[in-house]
Amino acid sequence: MKESSIHYIFYIQVAPELSLAYFELAEYFKKINITLVPIEPENLSNLDREKRHHLIYLRNDLNSGEKFEAIRNSYIDSGLLSGKYFLYDLSSFSVISNESKFEKKGCYHFISLPENIKNIVMKIGLSYFNEVNTREVWPGGRRAKLPTMNTNN
Repeated sequence: MKESSIHYIFYIQVAPELSLAYFELAEYFKKINITLVPIEPENLSNLDREKRHHLIYLRNDLNSGEKFEAIRNSYIDSGLLSGKYFLYDLSSFSVISNESKFEKKGCYHFISLPENIKNIVMKIGLSYFNEVNTREVWPGGRRAKLPTMNTNN
C-alpha cells in the first residue's frame, strides 16, 4: 500500500497577526487534505533545500505589495530561479517582473484577484497535486561508459 504523505503549502506572513484571508484559505485547503502553514519571510532560508516548497503570497493592498517587492529581492527570487520554490501569487496587482522566466521554469503561478476563494483553492490544489504526483524522473538508465582501450594485444 502507498504510504500517506503530509501535504502542506507555506503561507508567507508579513503582518504580526494572521489575516482573516489566511483562516479562510486554511479552512478550504483542509478539505482537500492540504495544510496551510504560516511562515515569516526570514524563515524561508531555514527550509529544507533538498525539497521543492510551495509558497502562497497574498498581495491585496499597497502595503503588502511593497513588502512583497522587498521579500522577493531578499528571499524569493533566488529560490524561484534555483527551482526550490513554487510561488502562487494571489494579487489584485499586475504580474511580477521576470514573470515569463519564472513561468518557463514552472515555478510561478499568478492568480488575479478578486476571485472566489473556492476557485483559488481548487486552482492551487490542482496545480500542487499535479506537481507532487508527477515528479520528474530521468527516463534513462545509468550513464553510458565507453569500453576501455587496451593497447596490449
